[in-house]
Formats: sequence, structure tokens, C-alpha cells
Amino acid sequence: MIHFVATLIQRKRTGVAVPDPPVLLRNAKRAGLVSGQVIVELMVAMGVLAVGLTGMMALLSQAIGLNRTVADDFTGTYLAAEGIELMKNFVGANFVRQLNGKNISWREGFKDGFSYEVDYLDDTLPAPLFSVSLQTLFYDSRHMYSYDSSATSTSFTREVSVSFIGDDEMKVISRVMWAQRGGETGESKLEDHFYNWVGAETNVAP
Repeated sequence: MIHFVATLIQRKRTGVAVPDPPVLLRNAKRAGLVSGQVIVELMVAMGVLAVGLTGMMALLSQAIGLNRTVADDFTGTYLAAEGIELMKNFVGANFVRQLNGKNISWREGFKDGFSYEVDYLDDTLPAPLFSVSLQTLFYDSRHMYSYDSSATSTSFTREVSVSFIGDDEMKVISRVMWAQRGGETGESKLEDHFYNWVGAETNVAP
């Protein structure tokens, strides 16, 4: 509005024809209405943009949290499966020793009803757990999980329990737990059964 009036004064000084006062008044009102409408439209647009950005940020935060949850679930399942495989390796080592003439049980070193903490660094079966407190697994430079405390700490723990079923069967349950968002605890549990196939073949009549 001020700019509009200043323009009219400048025209009058330079001899340019100036419209009649009623026309000036209409033009001034029209300019004021147009300016006010532009400001209102701008405020509405900014409000819509703010609402849209807020929604996008909320969706982005949920997507990041979901990605972390899925990654932890995948890692937990992998660690549980690894626990089963590690125990299978120890059983396999006993079978090899039997086939090489060692007079040992195929479940040598295992104790019925006990749990173990094992990792890929173990050459032999470690002692069973006598405490309910589990160690935290660490992520090392080989991109593997172990109990080497010099590596990067994680929230994952693993417990592998053993139960004897008769003389020729052993049940193994590998359970992995970790901290999730919101203070909840994630869990992945896998079960497998090992059998005394060497003893079974030995007992087969020729």
C-alpha cells in the first residue's frame, strides 16, 4: 500500500497523468486485498507443509525402528542356529574319537539338564553353567559373535541347554535374547535332536 501511494506521488511530480481520486481509492483497496490474500495463502501453504513434514518425520522414525527390529531378529535367529551347530560339532568330534578307537560315550562332556555358553572360538566343550547370569556376546573384527570382551559389546546373550532322551538321543535347545526398543526383550529359540548313529550302526547285525 505504501509503495502504491509513493508511486502515485512520483508520477505526479514527473507530470504523468494520475487517475481520479475514486479510481485511486479503488486501486489502493484492490492492492491491499491482493496483498492480504497472498499472505493468507502463504500461511496456509506453510501450515500444510509443516503438517506434511511432521508426518514424514514420524514415518521415517518408525521405518528406522522397524529396520533395527528386523535386523536384530535376523541376528538372533542366526545366533540361535549357530548355537545348535556348535553343539553338533562337539558331538561329531566325539564320534570321530570313537571311530578312532577311543572308548568314550558319544555324549562325552555333556551333562544332562545343564546349559552351556559356547562360541566359535571353543575347541572343546566348555564347562556347564552353574549361574543364571548370562554373559554378553561381543561382535569382533571377523564379523563374528564371541565372548571375547576385547571386541564390541552387544545386547545379545545365548544359552544352549542339553537334555538326554534315552541312551541314543539328545535334545538341544539354543535360546538367544537381546534388548529391543521400548525396554522389551527379544528372543529366538531353536531346537534340534542328535542321535547316536555310530552306536546304532555298530549294533546292527551283519
